[in-house]
Amino acid sequence: MKYWIVLGLMTIGFSGMAQEVNLDGNLYVVKGKAILKEGIDITKTLTADKQAQIIKALNVQKTKIESQTAQKVNADAQVLNEKAKAKKEEAKAKADEAKKIAAQKKAEAEKKKEESKLQAEQQKAEKAKAQAEEAKKKAEAAKKKEANKIQKEKQKAEKKIEAAKKKVEQEKKKQEKIAKKKAKAIKKKAKAKETFEKLGEKKVSAENKYKKLKEKGKLSPVDEAKWLKKIEKIKVALAKAKSKL
Repeated sequence: MKYWIVLGLMTIGFSGMAQEVNLDGNLYVVKGKAILKEGIDITKTLTADKQAQIIKALNVQKTKIESQTAQKVNADAQVLNEKAKAKKEEAKAKADEAKKIAAQKKAEAEKKKEESKLQAEQQKAEKAKAQAEEAKKKAEAAKKKEANKIQKEKQKAEKKIEAAKKKVEQEKKKQEKIAKKKAKAIKKKAKAKETFEKLGEKKVSAENKYKKLKEKGKLSPVDEAKWLKKIEKIKVALAKAKSKL
């Protein structure tokens, strides 16, 4: 009867104190309605399904412990009938349980240590990857900048060449225009000279003819006036042609 009372007290104790439960490699602590991990309350961050899984795992664990406790109570009751044998078996059972608990705690500590190591290595790898990506981005940015610089210099050079070509073309047109103007002036001057020479010859011819006719007395006053007018017109034209030279 005493042992059943103890079992009942232990069951009540389980429900009132914080209890550890291991699920999927994670160690949780259930305290009342709160679920803690590494001393931090994570109840609100868990889904309802995940909370149910943890509580179920805890109940299974409690059932297992209660079952073990019940078995122990039965064993203790049997020990009362065989005192000497019960004491020996009880001592052995306690020693085995202590070893088991110690081994379990050691295994959990080693597992946690390994998980921490893996996490650190993962963080290191992620950092190295991020640094590599940053270096790649910088290299690509530098390459793009250099390409833009080369493109701008090329465009600048092309503009200079185009401007030089345009200047040469303008100078060529200017020289052609000057040459045409000079050729036109030379042609005009030559024509003016030719006109001047012809008028000079015409003047001399008209004057000679006028003198001959006058010396022979073949000119009437009207004819003489016509010849003098003709000679005067030639003189005026000759003077005009001379001015063009």
